Amino acid sequence: MLSKLKEGHWPIFILTSFSSIANLFLPIILTRLLSPEDIGTYKIFFLYLTLIPFLFLTGGPLHSVYYWIGKKENRQTYINSAYQLTIFLSLFIAIIGVPFYSYFAELIGLNANNTLVLIFVAVLWVPSSFYKEYKLAQGHTVYGSIFGTLMELIKVVLFISLAYQGYQIAFLFKAYLFFLIFKAILTLVLGLKEQLNPITIDLQKMKEVWNYCTPIALAGLLSFFVDKMDQIVLTKFLAKDDFAFYTMGCLIIPPLLLLEMSVNKVLIPKTSEYWEDNKDLCLEFFRKAVSDSALLLIPASVGLYIFAKPIVELLYTSKFLDSVKYLEVFAFSYLILIIPYDAVPRATGNTKWIFKMSVLVSPLSLLGILLASTYYGAYEVLLVSIGFKLLYRVLALSYTCKIMNWSVFATLPLKKVSIFSFVSIILGIVSLMTQNYFPNDLYWFFAMGIIFFIMYFVALIIPYKKGYFNV
Repeated sequence: MLSKLKEGHWPIFILTSFSSIANLFLPIILTRLLSPEDIGTYKIFFLYLTLIPFLFLTGGPLHSVYYWIGKKENRQTYINSAYQLTIFLSLFIAIIGVPFYSYFAELIGLNANNTLVLIFVAVLWVPSSFYKEYKLAQGHTVYGSIFGTLMELIKVVLFISLAYQGYQIAFLFKAYLFFLIFKAILTLVLGLKEQLNPITIDLQKMKEVWNYCTPIALAGLLSFFVDKMDQIVLTKFLAKDDFAFYTMGCLIIPPLLLLEMSVNKVLIPKTSEYWEDNKDLCLEFFRKAVSDSALLLIPASVGLYIFAKPIVELLYTSKFLDSVKYLEVFAFSYLILIIPYDAVPRATGNTKWIFKMSVLVSPLSLLGILLASTYYGAYEVLLVSIGFKLLYRVLALSYTCKIMNWSVFATLPLKKVSIFSFVSIILGIVSLMTQNYFPNDLYWFFAMGIIFFIMYFVALIIPYKKGYFNV
């Protein structure tokens, strides 16, 4: 049992959940230690730190390692080329950013010094993560997850401890830069022991890596804009306080996003290795990925909907109760993550489809959000945004079935999903029925939230023993 758990995606999910939860609460803790102006600077810094690698396509070769690890010939050469390309693209951030950093400072709203630090942090951010991704792709999910989690926890502790001691936000950014220098050196040293060679270049292999990962990276860039498009547009239509209610209602829970990432990091290399010879085995991998995601995402979505009000009150205080109506809708956006949208196209080398579909869906999404913003309101904008994300997943599932010659219904473990849904809905109804028996919603949330979580897994024991979970 334990050995099977170690071989799947669960070590990635469980271990890195610690760091993702810490990152979830980091801004909440910092609001108690920094001024509102510093918190705004912090948000801008990390918003653009997320955007810059997308603009320079650095994430493409980094994550392509999950594809190349499945190659039977010249595997290490391809992986080395991916490593080298990651470093090369990241250096372009400095080449373009440093000469014009004062211009970019005015553009993004940071001072010149913080912008310069941002540029160098962005240069190091992706290459310093290559060793972790390489180990995960090799199947060393426990070791790779521990390494990545440790690095993230160090960052969180660093920020909190410096802020607690009264250091200014600019000093925190500089400290983060030095931490990434240390992480990049550690990645280089450990990588050399694993035959990761950043120097010896094979131009032909690098070209193949570039051709494979560029559509993925461009699609990732477009997806980033789609994910943030509703917020970008609504800044022009909403007052600042209404915009705050909207963004806080769109509550990002890192462990739930991490679950999809963890599933894909196991599904892609396995599919890459077997898809040409054994499509039936790949179908089993795919169905397991869907069911494992649904196991947690379905009750999480129902729970977020049922307990939306006390969750908002607990995180943001009662001043932000207007966020509840957005969270009640946003909760069900997590159900979309059950469908692995690009795992099979990436594993089979059909990355151009990912880019073409992003080019098609992105402008339609923008148009829909603009129309909803102009003629309706923020609530409708959120519905439209979620609708287009669902459309993308449905189209991806259809294309996956076309590649692998599967039927759509064969890819979905409907029995498991139905059981997860039924149990979650019943527990949700019971929770609502008990609400009036508690002195306030926070007591209700803490009591029934724990009962909801425990009883969900207890209720699954019976169908499990009866064999209903057999694939």
